[in-house]
Amino acid sequence: MIVTRIVPPGVLATLLAVAVGCAPPPPTSSSGAGKPSSEAAPSTDAFVSKARTFAADFLKAVKAGKGEPAQLSAAFKKVYAPAELEVEKAQGYSDTAAGQLLKLAATEVGDDVSIASTDGRVALFVAKGKTGERTLVRVVDDGGLKIDWLGISPKNLTVELVKGDGTAAQFAAMTFVDAVLTRKFHLAEAVLTESARAKLGASVLDGKYNFGALKTKLEELIGGAATYTAPAATKDTVTATIGGKTVTLKLTAGRSPAEMKVDQVEVK
Repeated sequence: MIVTRIVPPGVLATLLAVAVGCAPPPPTSSSGAGKPSSEAAPSTDAFVSKARTFAADFLKAVKAGKGEPAQLSAAFKKVYAPAELEVEKAQGYSDTAAGQLLKLAATEVGDDVSIASTDGRVALFVAKGKTGERTLVRVVDDGGLKIDWLGISPKNLTVELVKGDGTAAQFAAMTFVDAVLTRKFHLAEAVLTESARAKLGASVLDGKYNFGALKTKLEELIGGAATYTAPAATKDTVTATIGGKTVTLKLTAGRSPAEMKVDQVEVK
């Protein structure tokens, strides 16, 4: 069962604003000393409504094999479908590869969309698939709505959000663990802070960061596990059980309070 947590508007700014590649909200402008801007702040309810429709329509299109790379943010495409050809390297991503990956996701994505949380510019959604897979979707308003994250849990994983107050931390932790368990290590890498990458992916040869070393370390972490449970969460810590191991993820804000990233991974 999905546990939906809609955060009251007064608490939103202190909880969230997530996104790989999402810049923090622009500062409030003023027309003079002590005078507020004449531009009214956008309605959080209006944003949530538009973001929910956008996320639902996107997932419906993906399920129909018609997902469009143009709906993805450029920052996410750099993670999801990095440039492969020389002509693509300037932009940093491959729309062709992104389109192919979206077609492959057609049988995996959920379509029962529920909002997890929002800060008025970034919205986190959880969607449940017919066979139980959980889909995590992040929508960002970056001069227009874009899908800034698409993650799919391992098959037949119980679809639920962990308990606790840290919705942003939960979302980031689950994107990380889901990516590790589904062997999408490039997505897991994107959820780590630079310091966490350096520590987990240190080469045995020279101690420098190496993606191959990170992949090996994360494979050791999961130890053949296919599912996990995450029974406890706070605003910056999530504890999960993966393959009989207790894994504690320490999280920190990225470019904004809601862009949580995994900063430490402790295994016992």
